Amino acid sequence: MNELLLSSDVFQVEIIPTLFSFILCVLMSFILRYFYIRRSYSLTGKSHIGSIQGVRAPKFEHYKDTEMTSPIEYTAMKAAVIAVTQYLSKYCKNQNIRVNSISPGGILDNQPSNFLKKYAESCNSKGMLDAEDVVGALIFLLSDQSTFINGQNIIIDDGWSL
Repeated sequence: MNELLLSSDVFQVEIIPTLFSFILCVLMSFILRYFYIRRSYSLTGKSHIGSIQGVRAPKFEHYKDTEMTSPIEYTAMKAAVIAVTQYLSKYCKNQNIRVNSISPGGILDNQPSNFLKKYAESCNSKGMLDAEDVVGALIFLLSDQSTFINGQNIIIDDGWSL
């Protein structure tokens, strides 16, 4: 059986300064182990979930006067998801496997109102997204309509990254 296994065993984490960082490292380990792809003609599409913070630096002014922050580990992890997507797309060349990612903007989840206001000022219309706002792109990437889209990262952020 031909298989590709991308394992987090090759990644070394020397310092874990916070519990949040530790949780992110564990999640990244899980995500990397999840990227297990069988070389098979029955598998045609795989989509990974990135983030706009894997594409652009956080807008730290949005976090002012809140207890929220955007840790560097989150940005690094999401940038890695996008890089792994591109890597796997090339690695699986000529095997009838498409690998893409989507990078949604912020998802509405009880954030403080002053954060939501500042965030919306960086967007074109809606501001924070609902999870349902991302589903259409994901369905498209997994469908036969995206047959020749490979190694791409689709940004869904209401203009936040512009």
